Amino acid sequence: MNTVHTLREYVDALRDAGILVESTVSDELAAREIHCLTYDTRALSEDALFICKGAHFKEEYLCDALSRGAIAYVAEKKHNVDAPCLLVNDIRYSLVVLGQLFYNHVTDKLTSVGITGTKGKSTTAYYVRYILNDWLRAQSMPECAILSSIDNYDGKSTEESHITTPEVLELYQHFENAYECGISHLVMEASSQALKYGRVRGITYDVAAFLNIGSDHISPIEHPDFEDYFNSKLKIFDSCRFGCVNTDAKYSDRVIEYAKDRCNLITFGSHESDTVSCQHVEKRGDGLYFTVSSLKYNGEFSITMPGLFNISNALAAMAICMVLDVPEEYVRSGLRKARAAGRMQIYESRDKNVTVIVDYAHNRMSFDALYRSTKIEYPGRQMISVFGCPGSHALQRRKDLGELSGQNCDFVFITEEDSGEEPFAQIAADIEKHVACPHLVLEDRAECIRRAILDGKDARVILLTGKGEETTMKRGSVFVPYPSDVELTLKYLAEYDKVHPAAPASSAKKAKKDFLPIILGSDENAYGTARLFQEAYHVTPLLLCTQQLVPTRSSHLFLCRIIPDFEREEVFPDALLGVLKQCAQDYEKLLVIPCSDYYTGLLCRHYDHFEGLIANRFISDELLETFDTKDKFYALCEQYGMDYPKTVVASPEERESVVDRLPFDFPIVVKPENSNALDYLRCHFEGQKKVFFFDAREQYLTMVHSMNQSDYRGKLILQEFIPGGDDAMRVLNSYSDLDGHVRAMCLGQPVLEYYDPKSVGNYAAIISRGDQALYDKMQEFLEKLGYVGFSNIDMKYDSRTGRYVLFEINPRLGRSSYFCRAAGLNMMKLLTNDVVYGKREDCVYNHTVALWQNVPTGILRRYVKDQELSDELKQFKGTHTLFCKGDLPLSRLYRLLRYYAAQYHNFRDYYFDKK
Repeated sequence: MNTVHTLREYVDALRDAGILVESTVSDELAAREIHCLTYDTRALSEDALFICKGAHFKEEYLCDALSRGAIAYVAEKKHNVDAPCLLVNDIRYSLVVLGQLFYNHVTDKLTSVGITGTKGKSTTAYYVRYILNDWLRAQSMPECAILSSIDNYDGKSTEESHITTPEVLELYQHFENAYECGISHLVMEASSQALKYGRVRGITYDVAAFLNIGSDHISPIEHPDFEDYFNSKLKIFDSCRFGCVNTDAKYSDRVIEYAKDRCNLITFGSHESDTVSCQHVEKRGDGLYFTVSSLKYNGEFSITMPGLFNISNALAAMAICMVLDVPEEYVRSGLRKARAAGRMQIYESRDKNVTVIVDYAHNRMSFDALYRSTKIEYPGRQMISVFGCPGSHALQRRKDLGELSGQNCDFVFITEEDSGEEPFAQIAADIEKHVACPHLVLEDRAECIRRAILDGKDARVILLTGKGEETTMKRGSVFVPYPSDVELTLKYLAEYDKVHPAAPASSAKKAKKDFLPIILGSDENAYGTARLFQEAYHVTPLLLCTQQLVPTRSSHLFLCRIIPDFEREEVFPDALLGVLKQCAQDYEKLLVIPCSDYYTGLLCRHYDHFEGLIANRFISDELLETFDTKDKFYALCEQYGMDYPKTVVASPEERESVVDRLPFDFPIVVKPENSNALDYLRCHFEGQKKVFFFDAREQYLTMVHSMNQSDYRGKLILQEFIPGGDDAMRVLNSYSDLDGHVRAMCLGQPVLEYYDPKSVGNYAAIISRGDQALYDKMQEFLEKLGYVGFSNIDMKYDSRTGRYVLFEINPRLGRSSYFCRAAGLNMMKLLTNDVVYGKREDCVYNHTVALWQNVPTGILRRYVKDQELSDELKQFKGTHTLFCKGDLPLSRLYRLLRYYAAQYHNFRDYYFDKK
């Protein structure tokens, strides 16, 4: 501190701030220089100005201060002492005014970053710290300072932290130390209490970040309710130049509305419109990889701190560093290196049977994120949680953490965690009544950790939360030495390893996980498929696609890898082979599930290229070509006695003339030979649809004239129109095992189809049915063909003959195939039992009646025209593919609601009655 100020200057500062009520300081005393400003008698020295603050302040403290060298005091009331007084009406604000003068406004001399939120503050602060340190070191500058709930570093000292944000004068002292050490940047967490009570009021952050908000710190001595908590957090935008907001967080709209008029707004999240936008996340062996689009940073980045929720923290750090103009290379390196003590620190026994995660998670948001991430990262393992709650504050946590642990864990230890002056028994009782799983209350935290690690035989993941690397425990009003969770973990894992030796190297292959589903695509079908695997086996599939569509965005059910041009013939084989070889190192078997016709075609054509890495099989390329070529397919139907519609196939040269030699009358159905083929989807012409319905010759010729102006050179299929509306259609899904035997069949009656040009012909809602005669006929047909894998068979009931007319067989499940699950049949379980575990049971023929729908119920009520069918629909609660409980973060829910709402417009604009 260079400039020393007189007492008169402090009096004037309080007066200028409008908080001085009265001063009894004489002119002679006012000329004295102040060399110490404090509210702690233990820190007093000569020529001190003493501040009387705190709810538990006692007059004896002031007397002690005066005897130790204080020459005057600041208070909100006069005390019964013979000493000069500066009487103020706001003692908290006086700390800011006096502190800024004493430390010569040092907070303005550093580039400062403030971070607030219910969850993720420390991790984000450490991401920023590591990035800045890489950048600063490259310029031969000192590393940045940090003030966090983990530790404080200011250039002169590193100390364990007991409070998220220091009190005002300690805070300014850290700034002063950093400045004197030549430090240019300081990163700090801003707690709700610090914001509410003005501890950071004198700081104008160069950039601040608001990560998220959830119910926490609600108690009589903290925040009386959520609104007070929320409004306290928002105050960070009252004193910052740039503000970064997480748009994926709950209440983000309200946060943005508050911030936009107070600072320059930066957004980050999973929305394409965000300033820093992340669209794709994928887990690989050494970390999490994600694709970012922003004004300064673009491309793939990665973090090595585990936990999918840390992607959001990394994005916040990137938004902050973008404002600070940090070059991209240091953002990449800093994110990779970043570590936060006590944050997602993972330890394993040698035999890999016990995994211990040490984390500072301490509230509902952080517990929820930790549990969800752990379930994804460690599917099928027992989950054991060891935690407690601090004494006398954040009382709502006891209910929240009790409920969450009971819902997610197999066993819970309720133990000591800074009980302070409140009896442990009371805290534990408040938690225990909400824990709905097996549990034990035991105050000895070390013993709980010992039992969790050493007791039990099953593979388990143990979550030690709340304390991290802290080496003290608050008992009464003091912090006493206590082993950290990390120290105890290492101690008891060493004991475990002594009696559980690691498996010999020769048996390393057994450590592989059983299987990994690899799903090709990102539509409704892909999401439904991932959901089926999660439900049956709690595995996290890998999605491969060229772009992520709305149905799979912002989902936690899978990992997604974007491969540019993946659907192209020249890219697909080697790209998939590379993924398969990488995954085969960790999994015994790989199941590849195509979710579109072109991915199915690519797999069938290049199956031999994958060197036996794919465990499931597909039909031959020859049979696929037969299915795709209508004249060949219907010849096959003729050979096996299957009914099919009268059909004519027209080459490009025959498109116009063919209409004059049709062996059937209008109305007709017209479609490309394969309406999902890429060459058709990539061409564009006016009126383009996947399927056309024409009542007259002139309508057909108008479409042909428009098509001829495009690049499409494929064949056209012209078919007789089988009478009946959507409800006359039928769809049959089946699975045939590796030996060609049918193992499951499920029949559905579509009650409504889509009508917009891109989706026409796809089903919007299906009621599952049963028809044993049809099952028997189709089973015989498929087994004679030697069919393997899934099928999605479209047919229509012809009321003129009372028979089913076969339209096509798709060698994959369709976007509507989740109707089988609505009926109780999980097709992915049949595949996995067959291919992975060699379990085969008698064929399952579904006869359960259930409703699957992919549109709002209001659309069914309006557009299902058959009255009998409409009445039947009212009996069911429909199953939806995309609305999965536990996988509806706000950003995903918002997208899905918009997606569903758009269906009203599509049906209004395109619906017509086929009858």
